[in-house]
Amino acid sequence: MNAKVRKSSFYVYYDHEVIVSRLSDVEAGQLFKSLFHYGRDGIEPDFSNIPALDMAFVILSMAMKPRKKII
Repeated sequence: MNAKVRKSSFYVYYDHEVIVSRLSDVEAGQLFKSLFHYGRDGIEPDFSNIPALDMAFVILSMAMKPRKKII
């Protein structure tokens, strides 16, 4: 993630509850900690061994990625 486009915050929507609620409390904690690391430092976690957690990260982190302008 480019440091110039790093945001100071990210949103968690009520719609995300359906995703997060399917994770264990431990996994949900791992997810949110990984979102902070990703948003602040651009570090993507390796959740390849936990498919549900990997999918949850991909979905929630999508809002944090800069979007390309369409001309």
